[in-house]
Amino acid sequence: MYNLTTTAAPFSDFSQIYENMIGENLTREPYIINANFNDQICVSDVFVQKKATNRADSNVAKIEISYRTSNGSDVLTSDGKILVLQSPDTEPIVREQSLRCNIQGIQIKILNTIDQKQPSFVRLEVIGCYAPSKQLFSLKNQIYSSIKYF
Repeated sequence: MYNLTTTAAPFSDFSQIYENMIGENLTREPYIINANFNDQICVSDVFVQKKATNRADSNVAKIEISYRTSNGSDVLTSDGKILVLQSPDTEPIVREQSLRCNIQGIQIKILNTIDQKQPSFVRLEVIGCYAPSKQLFSLKNQIYSSIKYF
């Protein structure tokens, strides 16, 4: 990841937003965090880590995400609308049915907290993989060929 941006935590350097860290407190609405990657990735899960050993629990209950492509445009649905995915009401995790590839940015919006207070102890995790696009394309073809002939 090459940068995280938000107006929700104006005095933060985001050094504590990663897995198992203390977490970040968001103080200004809208509670939106933009994560940008050096290159295209494939995404499996995006979530707020609620619990971490020896850390305070996050109060985030529900999130919404959207994706950006390498040219900065929104990822669209088959009918041309911006793809927006929401987590369940009490579990801030968005799981893809299969890897979503060619993603270079993710916008994470915190919709609700369990206590209706500002989001606190926010720790973001993005689960997926990175591979140069030619290698990824080759890997997809190899997997498809293997399945096709199985």
